Amino acid sequence: MDQHIGVLAFPFTSHPQTLLGLVRRLAFAAPQTKFSFFSTANSNAFLFSTQSADGLNNGAVGNFRQAMEVAVADTTRKISCLVTDAFLWFGADMAEEMGVPWVTFWIAGLSALSVHFHTDAIRQKIGLNGHEDQTLDFIPGLSAMRVRDLPEGIVSGDLDSAPSRMLHKMGLLLPRATAVIANSVEELNPIVATDLKSKLPKLLCLAPPTPSSQPASNPDTSSCLSWLDKQKAKTVAYISFGSILSPSPDELVALTEALEATGVPFLWSIKDDEILVFQSSTDHGIR
Repeated sequence: MDQHIGVLAFPFTSHPQTLLGLVRRLAFAAPQTKFSFFSTANSNAFLFSTQSADGLNNGAVGNFRQAMEVAVADTTRKISCLVTDAFLWFGADMAEEMGVPWVTFWIAGLSALSVHFHTDAIRQKIGLNGHEDQTLDFIPGLSAMRVRDLPEGIVSGDLDSAPSRMLHKMGLLLPRATAVIANSVEELNPIVATDLKSKLPKLLCLAPPTPSSQPASNPDTSSCLSWLDKQKAKTVAYISFGSILSPSPDELVALTEALEATGVPFLWSIKDDEILVFQSSTDHGIR
């Protein structure tokens, strides 16, 4: 029987593109399987305007359930598995109602996944607003992480904010997933991976794929690639804070000074407005 996989994307930052990369790999490996990719109209318009949609049903939606009903009618195939971004924790209930497996996809590293999975344990052990230098040595693989390293919403900040509640709920529901796919390499965090494997039904680590979008006509205008080719293997640090949030100007300068103090060559992807921070401060040799 031909399979039909429903894919629900979290339509912000790099989430939909990363999930689409996974789906394309699966579609290539299982050409007889139909994948319906559901996200907002704006998100899908951006993704599918620059990429071939072979093997994918582009489902721009306002309501996931209604959109899946339309996809089932269009393809004449019932949804046989539900794949969702890990942020969409309600996929657990949807899959249970549909009587199909739920596979959830975490786009970041294993250490971050472990923190959200163990949020309640961290709160019980450390308490809210615990000592910032206290370590998480009670969680396998996180002994080097301190309270100050935790993102807001774990033991500090607004625990009732929408992002905090979403991530907390996600961590609680992960054990209900048939499988959790992490966009990471197991060998980078073997202790964390072993711990999560012992607590989740199935953890699958998949190395991030190469970008599937079309390359720019002149992709190396800054000479970054030619500079990178001259560096020794495994010696360069890469820094990027994404497209939504960024550190304050003082934090950017402090990070630059810390990187320079290590003597480690680094490649930093920064936005135009962040470049002004360096132009108005001491010359840190960034180009």
